[in-house]
Amino acid sequence: MITSDNEIHLLLDSESIDCNISSLSRRARSLLKYRIVKPLVFFRTPDLANNDMLREIIPIEIVREKERIVCVKVPVGKMKATYGINKFANVYAQKFGEILFNKKILTPDEIRPIELAFIQSSLNEFSGRNLLVTENKVLLENRQWLQGRFSTPLNIFSMEEAAEMIDLSWKKDSLFYISPYLTTSKHNWYWLSFRTKVPNYHVDVSRFKSGNTLGDLFRRSILDAFSQRFCFLLMSIDEMGFKFCAPVNNDTIEDMTYHFNYFILLITGIFDSLALHTKNQYHLFEDSEKISPYKISLRSKIGKKFLQAVEQKNPALRKHIHDNVDLINAPYLLRELIAHRESLHPQHFNIDGANANFLFVTDNFSECLRRLGDDQEKGGCSKFGVYSRTFLSPFIFAKAMATLISKFCNRYLELLGYKNSILESNASDFLAFQADNLGF
Repeated sequence: MITSDNEIHLLLDSESIDCNISSLSRRARSLLKYRIVKPLVFFRTPDLANNDMLREIIPIEIVREKERIVCVKVPVGKMKATYGINKFANVYAQKFGEILFNKKILTPDEIRPIELAFIQSSLNEFSGRNLLVTENKVLLENRQWLQGRFSTPLNIFSMEEAAEMIDLSWKKDSLFYISPYLTTSKHNWYWLSFRTKVPNYHVDVSRFKSGNTLGDLFRRSILDAFSQRFCFLLMSIDEMGFKFCAPVNNDTIEDMTYHFNYFILLITGIFDSLALHTKNQYHLFEDSEKISPYKISLRSKIGKKFLQAVEQKNPALRKHIHDNVDLINAPYLLRELIAHRESLHPQHFNIDGANANFLFVTDNFSECLRRLGDDQEKGGCSKFGVYSRTFLSPFIFAKAMATLISKFCNRYLELLGYKNSILESNASDFLAFQADNLGF
């Protein structure tokens, strides 16, 4: 659904969004703030709404004759565009409802979301650029089933999904929104994203002072490398997102695999940066037996001697590393395949009525994710993007993994003595980004 034309039309399901808005994520709620941004055109269903921002959005008009929807009128400037509805829509809506709810007699609340699908089909008959944004579980859980019964695209999204898709669409057009009122450069967007995810990271300005030795510069550059790798990690996630939203074919799965491989290598590089910085901060192995840089590692077996030294200097940090052993090991399970062995095998096939890109992974890797808290599959992908134990959705996995890594790294730096730099600086751009950006 990402195209070069940056204008996107959204029809918001007022009833379901208004009822669920308090439980939505920060990003999902922020979507309503972007109703003032010109590339977006917001409409909503005429249901009553208590939310102030939702009420400000212009409602469409649903015209009925004897309870049958005959047309929909959508405001276009000072005029209204009229879209006719299939004259058998009420009959099909009843039949679809009987299947979805497994009963003959349906309530108005049960018929309403299915009627929305027919309205959305009419709106997309010519352009296919309208999104139906809803929090209705019937529509979200059965969207692929419904799509299979319409010839026009329904484009049904949750608020969270719509926010993500819009952010990716803008980035593809080199538009990087911090808030509805402010855009920035690509570099600065990812820098703000990194700093808000890892607020205990500090920019080391001491490297700019005169009198630094080459060794001083090297030691301080390790944490700079950490920040650079993290920004590249966030970029690689969005690159996978572009392909996730694109048609499924050999080109998109190859491009996604390319960025996924880089994503995995960056994670291991981030872990190595933390280990090397820890060695430098505590001056480990400087006055005693030398140790191979390869063994300065957060991994238990390879970095055994290093981790023993860390425990002597900072027991809380060693415990933090131990408590996250599966998070540390997971990317290395894939790194060996990517860098040294048979690589990852991409595949694309139909799942729940839609084509999707996957990578083949071992059950050993899936088991590691389950120890990290991966949920049970419910007909589709798990929280970490695992399908049928051996297939992995790169984009879903990358977002879930990066969320955990952000928390791990921030706590790691906190245990090294770094304070929350964003709280200390109270910088307006960081605060605006935290409050209003739509990206990951």
